[in-house]
Amino acid sequence: MVKTIQIPSGRRIGTGSLARMLILLWCLACRTHAANVTAAFDRLFIELGETVQFTVTADNAQRIDRIQFPELANLAGGQDLGTSQQTEVINGAVSSHISRRYRLQPAAAGDFTVPSFKLVVDGQEVTTPTVRCRVLPVEQHTNTVWLKIVTERDTYTLGETIPLELQLYSAYNIDSGSPPNLSLDGFIKGHDEKPSQSQTVIGGKNHIVLTFRMTATPTKGGDLQIGPASMDLAVVVPSQNRARGFDFFFGGGSAQKVTAEAPAKTLHILQPPMEGRPVDYAGAVGRFTAKATASRTNFTAGDAITVKIVVSGQGAFDTLPAPKLEEMPGITIYTGTNSFVPGDSLGMIGTKTYEQAVIVEDPAITELKFEPFSFFDPQTRRYEKVSLRPIKIKVNRPAVAGNAAGSTNGSNTLASEPTTAKGDGLRPLRVDYGDTVSLAAGLSDAPWFPALAAAPLLAYAILMYGLTLAKRQRLAPKTAPDPLLSRDSLLSKLAKAADSGDAPNYYNTLNQLLQVEIAPVAGVPPNSVNSAIVESKLIPMGLPSEEGNRLRKLFEGVDEARFGGIAKPDTLRAAMADVEPALNALRQLQWRN
Repeated sequence: MVKTIQIPSGRRIGTGSLARMLILLWCLACRTHAANVTAAFDRLFIELGETVQFTVTADNAQRIDRIQFPELANLAGGQDLGTSQQTEVINGAVSSHISRRYRLQPAAAGDFTVPSFKLVVDGQEVTTPTVRCRVLPVEQHTNTVWLKIVTERDTYTLGETIPLELQLYSAYNIDSGSPPNLSLDGFIKGHDEKPSQSQTVIGGKNHIVLTFRMTATPTKGGDLQIGPASMDLAVVVPSQNRARGFDFFFGGGSAQKVTAEAPAKTLHILQPPMEGRPVDYAGAVGRFTAKATASRTNFTAGDAITVKIVVSGQGAFDTLPAPKLEEMPGITIYTGTNSFVPGDSLGMIGTKTYEQAVIVEDPAITELKFEPFSFFDPQTRRYEKVSLRPIKIKVNRPAVAGNAAGSTNGSNTLASEPTTAKGDGLRPLRVDYGDTVSLAAGLSDAPWFPALAAAPLLAYAILMYGLTLAKRQRLAPKTAPDPLLSRDSLLSKLAKAADSGDAPNYYNTLNQLLQVEIAPVAGVPPNSVNSAIVESKLIPMGLPSEEGNRLRKLFEGVDEARFGGIAKPDTLRAAMADVEPALNALRQLQWRN
């Protein structure tokens, strides 16, 4: 169906009307394509007895029909909150979103799930994803404003990424507030989201909910506490007598300062079991799958190819060891790069891609093999091993330049003379080299004759050497900077960051410095260097235990300050006192090995 828009003659179109018309035309053009549909709850965790908002959003759409929910288990009731639409033009790019919101009230504690279902968007049938939230038992709250720390369960595994929410409830409108303070002693803070605001109904009364969502990873086993937490804010409390004066007409009130506090929450952190632990286990916790590919599988020996390994799943990607190619004679493996694409806002789901250059020199090699890697699944409480399928390759020998056939003129022509066939049916080849040519008398006795005769051979040798050198330079990877130069520049940068109190820059530089120093000692790529390498590589190589503790302390500072801010210069200068002794210990270890 074609829609026509008529513009009356003589009417001037303002810039606002023109923009709206262009947006409308763009939206009509997009209606032939299926809209991208997402679904979500406003919170991951709620208490039994309160409501949760369920939202379905369609990108680049104009209409969402009323939702016909499938049969929902443990549903006490629901309310259609209607639709909202938003259109944005940013740098010439137009985006349109339409959302339909529902308020749902679960009837029992446990998982509350809205399964995938069909709905109609712009006349087309689409399918929503399955979404889930956790309904927790009822807690008693006597205040009108309260703060709480929420996790899905109380028991986790060392190294597991824990999603948590800091939730602020208020029966009053919130005028202003400061960011919450949350103690995370024994944890490394991971990703976090911008706080979101929603509404819920508790006991028939509306409440505002501010949700701060983040992740944390435990660094040791045993009973650890998340929290306590506190938050300062100002709320608008309605006047006692709103029938008089200003409050009567405008529904106002008085702003009051409030400090909301949440007690610490104790979590039980379990060590991965020793029974059945693989030798190659490096501390990764989660669920992962992997696939390997090569840029080419049919190439000439000496050519560089790129090997890509894609790891997908859910868990602690930061501690996931880089999958490795199996080393063997005839293969040169170069330090690679890695990148991560999150599948959710907290980075718990996603895809990590490792790429590295590989040169195969031996034509006898027919496949690229990979070392398996292991992880611990916290749900099944079992170790799992990922074994990548080998990549079949064909390595061709480099072409060898042969002598071309001689001239066809005169007696120097190369010829084969047929003779009687042998018993195996093959005829021997007789080569005629032509008549002997005599040099002119006295020519070979000239003193300059040897140099003249050797000139073509010497020119050919120089030419072939130049071609070979050029090929090697073309195939060779970029040379890494001199570690000594990198070390000096990084130390200078580290000192400047310490003097200025720039904690993020200080610890980022410290991490680079540790990678530059440890990688050549341990014989690993710099991007794979972390605190685990102290136990797995350096201590077995002979690093003294006190120096190992010094390095662990430096790595702990890097991990704890990933999201740090400005620190006092004295604090950073004091922390820098451990850097030089650690570097000296690493150099001595490298000399001994």
